[in-house]
Parts: sequence; C-alpha cells; structure tokens
Amino acid sequence: MTSGAESPSRRIARRLLDYVVLPAELCEYEHAYLARTNRIALRFLWAHPPVMALVALLHGMSVTRALLYTTFVLLGPTLAHRFVDRPRVVSMVLGVTSMLMAALLVHFGQGPMQIEMHFYFFVLLALQTVFANPTVIIVSALAVALHHLVLFCLLPASVFNYDASLWTVLVHALFVVLESAAACFVARSFFDDVIGLDRLVRDRTAALAQRNRDLQLVLDNVEQGLVTIDLSGRVVGARASIVDRWFGAPPSSDNLCDWLALGNREFAEWLRLGLDELAADVMPRALVLAQLPSSLVFAGRELRFSYLPIDGPRLQLLVVMSEVTAMLARAAQDRRDREIGLLVERSARDPSGVAEFLDETSRLVRRVADGALGATERRRALHTLKGNAGSIGLSSIAVLCDEVETRLQSGDASLDDEAAQVAEAWRALHDRLEPVLGARAAHIHITPAQWLSAAEQVRQWSTDLARTMLGWGRDPLSLRLHRLGEQASALAVGLGKPIPQIEIDAEDLRLPRRRYAALWQSLAHAVRNAVDHGLEASEEERAAAGKPRVGRLVLGARHTAGALVVCITDDGRGVNWAELASAATRRGLAARTEEDLRRAFFADGVSTRSTVTEISGRGSGMGALREAACRLGGHVEVESEAGRGTTVRVVVPMPERELEHELASARRSFTPEVVE
Repeated sequence: MTSGAESPSRRIARRLLDYVVLPAELCEYEHAYLARTNRIALRFLWAHPPVMALVALLHGMSVTRALLYTTFVLLGPTLAHRFVDRPRVVSMVLGVTSMLMAALLVHFGQGPMQIEMHFYFFVLLALQTVFANPTVIIVSALAVALHHLVLFCLLPASVFNYDASLWTVLVHALFVVLESAAACFVARSFFDDVIGLDRLVRDRTAALAQRNRDLQLVLDNVEQGLVTIDLSGRVVGARASIVDRWFGAPPSSDNLCDWLALGNREFAEWLRLGLDELAADVMPRALVLAQLPSSLVFAGRELRFSYLPIDGPRLQLLVVMSEVTAMLARAAQDRRDREIGLLVERSARDPSGVAEFLDETSRLVRRVADGALGATERRRALHTLKGNAGSIGLSSIAVLCDEVETRLQSGDASLDDEAAQVAEAWRALHDRLEPVLGARAAHIHITPAQWLSAAEQVRQWSTDLARTMLGWGRDPLSLRLHRLGEQASALAVGLGKPIPQIEIDAEDLRLPRRRYAALWQSLAHAVRNAVDHGLEASEEERAAAGKPRVGRLVLGARHTAGALVVCITDDGRGVNWAELASAATRRGLAARTEEDLRRAFFADGVSTRSTVTEISGRGSGMGALREAACRLGGHVEVESEAGRGTTVRVVVPMPERELEHELASARRSFTPEVVE
C-alpha cells in the first residue's frame, strides 16, 4: 500500500462525517424551510414556562424557580433567532434548548412520575428530525449525556427518583444512543429526499436548457422556426433557416423585434415591451412569459409563438414559431360543418322554423348591409342577427357579429366594411345550406302553388273555408312561443343558471309568416333579458328571496280587440331602475321621472350591465324590439316590481283584410329570397 492511499478506517470515518455533516451550500428552499421550522420550534418552547410552573406546583416544587429557570433557558434560542442569520446554527441552539427543557421537566417533576418524564427526552429527540440535520440530533444527544453525567454526580435526585445503579444509567444512555442513530437516519433521509429535491430540480433545469440548445440543430431541418434571443431582442447564435424564408432578410440590427416590425408593427412593439419587463425582473417571470404575444399574421401566414427561458449568466429566450394556417383553416371548416349538421338535425324536427330562420336571417343581413338605412337601424339589425344566429347554433356568425359590434363600438372600423364582411360570411354559409335545407321549406305535403290554387277555387263557394285553408300556411302562435322557450332554456344552460319552468299561454291562432317575422325575431331580445338580467343565478339565491327554487318564464299571446298582445313574464329580480337611471344619465338621457326611465329602458346604448358579453351589455336589444313593434303600428310596454319580476308586453294591430289581399300576401310569403 502506498503512503498516499487512504486507510479503511479513515475512509469509513470520512463517509460517516459526510453523512452527519450537511453540504455547506444552503439552497433557497432549505433556507425558507428552516426559517419557518425554527420559528415554530421557538413558539413551541415558549409554551413551556406555564406548563413547568404547573408541574412544579403539583410536585411541591418552587413555581417561581420553574418560571425563572425556563425563561432563562429560552433567552439563548430567542437571541439566536433574532440575531443569527444562519438557520442551521439556530436549529442547533433550539435542539440543545429542548434538551434543557426536558431536564427541567424531570427536575421539577420529582416524585413517583419522574421516571416517566424521562420519555420527554426521547420525544424531543424524535421531533428534531424536522430540522433535516443529523448534526442537530448529535448535539442534542450530547447535551442529554452531559446533563445526566453532571447531575447524576452532583444532584442525583434531579435525574432519578430512586437509587439508580451504574448499569441502569448505562442502559438509559444506550437507548438515547439508539434513538439518536435512528433520528440521524430519518433527518438525513429527509434532507436528501425533500430538501435535496430543490437541487435536483435545478440540475434538471440546466440539463434541459442544454438539451434545448442541442435540439435546435435538429429542428433546423423541420418546418418549425427557432430563434434564440436575449432580452434586448437581439438574435443570438444560429437560427432555423425557415425563419429567413418566412420573414425575409434580417435587418442590420439583427433584432427580432425590428425584423417582425417589417410585417406587423403592433406585434413587434408588444414583444419589445414584454422583453423589457423580463429585463426589469419586477414581475414574476412566468407571468410575463404568458403575456408575450402568441399569434402573428405575416405575409398571409398564421404563426403561433411560444417562449422557453434559457437560464445562464444572462437570461435568454428560445422563440419557437409554428405555422398553423392550414390547421386553423381545417378547424374553421370543421366548425362550419358542425353548424350545418346541427341545422340539418334541427330541420328534421322543425323544418318550417329552420326555413324561416334562413329567410329572416337573409333579410337581416340585407338590412345590415343596406347603406341607405341609418346607422342605428343597421346596428340593431346586426345585434338581432347575432342573437338569432347564436340561439340556433350558428356560433361562427354570432361570434363574427359580436366582434364587429366591438370594433364598431371602439371606433376602429367602418360600418360599411364590417357589414360587407358579415354579408360575405352569411353568403358563403347560405350557399352551403341551401342545397341541403332548401327543399324543406314547405311544412305541408303539397306544393305552395297547389295549396294557393285550391284556396282560390274554394273561395267561390265559401269565403270562410278559403280563409281557413289560408291559415294552414301560417305559423301557429304556439309554435312561435315554443321556439322562444327553447331559446330561453338553451341560454340558461349557457349561463350556468337553472333551467326555468317555461309556460306557454297561447290561443289557437295562426299568423301571416312575413308580416310578423321581424317581431318574432326581436322578441328573442326580451327572452334573453328575462333569463340573463331577470332570473336569479342559482336556486339558493331564489330560496333566500322566498321564491320557488326553479324560476318561471311565461310566454303568452292572445288576440283581443283587433290587436295581437304578446307578453314575456318572469318572476326574477325585476328591473333595477336605479342602475338604469345611472346608465341613462351617463348617456346624456333624462332619468328624473318614471316616464323618462321607461323611455330609457328602450333607448340604444343604455344597459345595466357593467361589462359587455356575447349575450348582453350593449343596450340594443330592447330598442330593436320597440322598432319592430312600431313598424307594425304597435308599441311595447314594460312593468316591473323589484324582487317580483318583469313583464314586457308587445301590442300590435291585427286588421281584418280582404280575402284577395290575404291571397296575395300568402303568395309573397312563399317566394324564396336570398342575399343578393
């Protein structure tokens, strides 16, 4: 054996020392953990003085001395916790202090139960494993040994309540050694498995960063753009060649923000601001990364961006760019296919309703695109179109209309340009729907021409019978209300509210399809208001208000005194007139009298909603309903009681007409129309 070789005994001693003494480096996690554990341990020890005083009292010892000794012992850990900035050292002080507390407990507990109080030494030794430091256990065990040795020689009654022999003391010490060894094993395992996890995570993070750098060379040959940048935006090192094909030659600054600004300045500025936030290191890194721009349209390509931090002397970002143009196109096509499938399924259940939806939606689109109409009227038509499309399942049209309304409200778009976009989207969808659903428009088993011809022949013998036959081609009033009820139930589900009890109260009456079509379309706004604004959000809220747990929505209609009266009644919260007055005042409208408030209820732009959603908040729905009623020569009334509910009543005239006029109206109602 050479002189430089390590002997087995030295090797064992070194390994044992490495096991007992922790590495000098104190990671952030261990520092935070020990600071919290030391704080809790100190509070635990400060709970001892009153307990010691009680033990002393019960065993005939001096209560004053018990309080004095325990308080004096606590000065050490208190000062260490306050002034020592090394949490491992503070843990050792706390360990020794806990042993001194156990010694005081045995001393003041002299009597028949003194030997049982020795178990407190073992309990405290076991508890010290929470410090995850074997050295704390060893120091505490040495404190126990020193205490027993000194007091056994000087004041044996303070240790044992009987005349203990030497072998008894040795057995007692042996158990302390055994428990200390077990506690050291638990503490070191705790350190390696839990505290050491932080080091493992850091090591894995560094390995992952290196792996990402190596992977960059591989991905340079696939259809994905990779660029590494520093926090100023400067491109660092090599980049994927596809990036140059997408964005062209890089600028002289070799800065990614300047590069992207050539095609999209807004995206580039957003990225630049995010990089500045990362460099400032004020906000959490994960939050700033999540807020960096992720979607870019550049030269007709749709790109998705993700950002991976690369730790090092200076933070860098790996920017991963993926082209998703084809994927988004397929997703949009899939959505349109699903919408068509839903309409076909609905048409099988309600063919006339779907056919009418197509016809009326085409009319609304024409009104939105009609430059001869006023801006307010066109916006109302757009709002109605959004609601109707959403209620029947055409989410692509509904979302487009909502986006258009948002852009118009912010002043970022032209009404004519946006209307053209809506018309184009509807035309494309209509062209796909017409071949599938066009043949389902008739709800009877003969052609409309045959039906009208038969009615004209019958009128020669009976005018009443001819009118009855004409009624076959009209929509039953109850069917209209049932459709509104279906919309209400679907909206409640979408809002996460309990589905209300829908009650239909309608006479056996049939109405001309076209004359009242706009009214039925606009009545959907009143139904949506009842569900969204009126009915409570939960069964618990209704129960707290003393109402049945399920809301009630009554859709009623009747023919009286030459007029059609339609009522939408809910038993919800009622109109908040105070909020309505505030909203009206903000719009510059009068809101002093009850009549002022009722006018404001139907005014455009007045809403009690503080935020705009796809369903409500723009204040256009009730204005559209009032306009539809006025076009028919009617009016709209509203009655509401706080906490009891609201009734919206629409009254429109139903004049008696000559049979010839009814026949002509029937012919027009079955003439198909599409968007020009």
